[in-house]
Amino acid sequence: MAAVSNPLLPLQLALADLLERPIHAALDDALRQPSNEQHLHHCVRSLPPSATVDALDASLAFVVHARALLTICSDYLDQHIAPQHALKKITDLLSVSREIANDAEVNATADDADVDEAATDDSDQFASPKGEPPVGPWSGSETPAAPTSRQSWWAQIWGGDEDNDSAGDDVSAPPEEETLPSLPVEVANTIASLAAFPTNLKLQLHGLEALVDDTGCESVGPLYAAPDMLPAVLHAISSLAQSKRAQIAGLSLLANPNMPMLPANLPTQQVRRLILRAMQRFKAHAQIQGLGCLALSNLCRDSSGVLDIVAKGGVDAAITAMRAYPDDATVQSAGSWLLALICASSEDMQYAVLDAGSVAVVEAASRRFQDDDRVRKHADMALREMLQKHASRRAPQCAFQ
Repeated sequence: MAAVSNPLLPLQLALADLLERPIHAALDDALRQPSNEQHLHHCVRSLPPSATVDALDASLAFVVHARALLTICSDYLDQHIAPQHALKKITDLLSVSREIANDAEVNATADDADVDEAATDDSDQFASPKGEPPVGPWSGSETPAAPTSRQSWWAQIWGGDEDNDSAGDDVSAPPEEETLPSLPVEVANTIASLAAFPTNLKLQLHGLEALVDDTGCESVGPLYAAPDMLPAVLHAISSLAQSKRAQIAGLSLLANPNMPMLPANLPTQQVRRLILRAMQRFKAHAQIQGLGCLALSNLCRDSSGVLDIVAKGGVDAAITAMRAYPDDATVQSAGSWLLALICASSEDMQYAVLDAGSVAVVEAASRRFQDDDRVRKHADMALREMLQKHASRRAPQCAFQ
């Protein structure tokens, strides 16, 4: 699809349609004079009952059409969709609405049943979001509580608090098991809303960010234990592939070191594809590169996950990110951690990392951040896993004994 040279073109097209679109013959003249409300009220009161019903139906149809256009514009302004995609959605919407208007003119003399049927078809085409729930987490009709000052785990990583470092020297150590408390009601409602309204992009974005805030609590086990949580997060990441905010929030959830192994219904390939796609699309964003490396690290819990990451370019993605951001401590630490995990998997994976030219990149990170304990520890760990004899390699036997 060709790029849009004028980024304001989708908005201009939508506004022009809303300003010029006729609503009803008896109301159009009065609506063109917004300051003369008394004249508009007089026109409405003077209509006969049948014409009043027709004017009301036409006004409701215009409201539905306007909300559909404004939803597209809102998604475009929030960078959820590209300009060319927004322009295509708007033009498709206008063409369909013109067809509906033409059919209404042809069938102007139809009976009330035909009019009701046409109104039903129109409402299905442009469903009003009136019945959708409020954005973000909520609990019944109560107003959501103000966010607390707790710091999410990925903000702690970005800020660099050594006391919160969850990465130990044992690169293969699984997270400790704990008794899981119940999931808070507002978090459960957020997950349910993500699953129930997959096409509401704004709700998907705010739901992801709300779940990221919930990862700042002491125990995130119930969050990841919820059966619908990870599928809903993956769907939101995929639907908002062009939204930087959504990718940061989604990768933060996938990169959390407390995330357990993926369930059987979520193959590693699907998650890896979303992570690498975000790293490829947002190469100029250091935070996404660092979170991508950490998210890939969570997929290294088994040998099949490591093999899939290496085969599909995960090592190259980590090294590319480390070379692109040599002065970013988090990218260097996360990339070194991922390379260390891959090398620890098997001797073949160790050779794959070495063949990609990772030694020089990790050594440069270790020299540049000598005073950063996190980078230095992960870099030394990666170099140790790269260069030492792997445990799976048998010692050579002397043939002359």
